[in-house]
Amino acid sequence: MTDIVLSRTVEHLELVEMFQKTLPTLPISLVPLDDLRAMSELSRPEDSGLLTFGAVEGVYPFGIGVVDLLGSVGDGVLVALARHLSEHLNCDAVCDGTAYGDGSHPYFSVFWRSGEGWLADDSGSDPYDGTGEAIRPLRRLTEPMPWLDSTGRVTLR
Repeated sequence: MTDIVLSRTVEHLELVEMFQKTLPTLPISLVPLDDLRAMSELSRPEDSGLLTFGAVEGVYPFGIGVVDLLGSVGDGVLVALARHLSEHLNCDAVCDGTAYGDGSHPYFSVFWRSGEGWLADDSGSDPYDGTGEAIRPLRRLTEPMPWLDSTGRVTLR
């Protein structure tokens, strides 16, 4: 399961260090995508996050799956986490953006680059359809967008 894709690969230790530095009060467990058995054996506090991570095929070579983050996995959490990852790992991040689209078209993504959010069309694009094409930015998102505060709570900014 991949909810967010990144424009570069990230090592496990780099992810751990980034979360410890940027969200020090939020306990997050990271489980490799290729070792999902470890998830069932994981003992973690109820108020902690659980993310899967690993290499994926396509233009965006790294995926993050959000199993749980502060008891919620809604669009706001995914957009905020994608923004956080993009800003702190210095890479592009893409996640579902259907809620931010213009109309009921199911092929919208939110694309983060250099701190800016963009609404993008991901129809016929990698990683969703495996065509190897990059997503197509449609417009910059200027409305307040979800972000993670220092405790990991989602707010608008």
